[in-house]
Amino acid sequence: MKNRPPWQKILYKRQPYEDNFTDYDTFLAGLKRNSNFTEYQFSQLVLDSTVINNQISLVAIFISIFYYTLIQSITTPVLVGSTSIVTIVGYIFSVISGSSLSGNNLKANVRSMIILLISIWGLSPVLRSLTAPISEDTIIVLTLLFFAVHLYFQDYGYLIGLSEKYFAPVSLNAAIFASVCLVSRLPSTVHVFAIMFLAIEIFALSPMLRHHLKKYSYWLDKVSSLILFASSIYLLKNISLVFTWMYVLSVSFISVICPICLVYMQRYKNILHGPWDEAIPSREKVFFKE
Repeated sequence: MKNRPPWQKILYKRQPYEDNFTDYDTFLAGLKRNSNFTEYQFSQLVLDSTVINNQISLVAIFISIFYYTLIQSITTPVLVGSTSIVTIVGYIFSVISGSSLSGNNLKANVRSMIILLISIWGLSPVLRSLTAPISEDTIIVLTLLFFAVHLYFQDYGYLIGLSEKYFAPVSLNAAIFASVCLVSRLPSTVHVFAIMFLAIEIFALSPMLRHHLKKYSYWLDKVSSLILFASSIYLLKNISLVFTWMYVLSVSFISVICPICLVYMQRYKNILHGPWDEAIPSREKVFFKE
């Protein structure tokens, strides 16, 4: 048997070997480790994590503005006026960046915004009394729970430019429901209208603005992240230092601790590829004509 010809990986040829024979000399010749492995850089992970921190910052800003409105540190004309100015500036930027919300549809967009504002104003009395009988503790728990759902189910792929269609119905509905839970504690219908207008802008319109901002300028997007971070700290520190530190620790965990853990765990990544793998269809070579 020592004079047997070398084993060949050919099915149609009869060879003097058993069916389950393993040629140890050639079996591991095609072994590849981590052939499609992409090494992550800590600095890039920190920059990319800002998309999550931005969403946390927006939630913190919304809750802070609600609190200042509740204690009447912010008047409704100032809040509505500021929200309107930010909306107009965002729309102008969308026109400059050449998005689907371009100036060609100005009349339709203005009409949609007017209908939306009228709807919010008409529903404000209902929204104010909708969760009024619910206790304060339950409102706080529901608000935190649904904002957590909003953060978890957000369409972060759209925010970083991986897709062109925003699709996050669970996230958006959770944020609006959390807002509805809060507005029942406001002193008047006008306050409810102002906060719900702000909620629509932050949770429904801002994702589209941030998507186009990311595509328009990478570093301008990072500057806006710093502005959101600084604004959140400024608004929270006048409410509670505990909440401020909770926010800072959350952002630090996402931007520093998580990237460190991911970079550290890369050394243990060991994916084996070889001739025993299933064939993967490829369209790189075409052997027939349609």
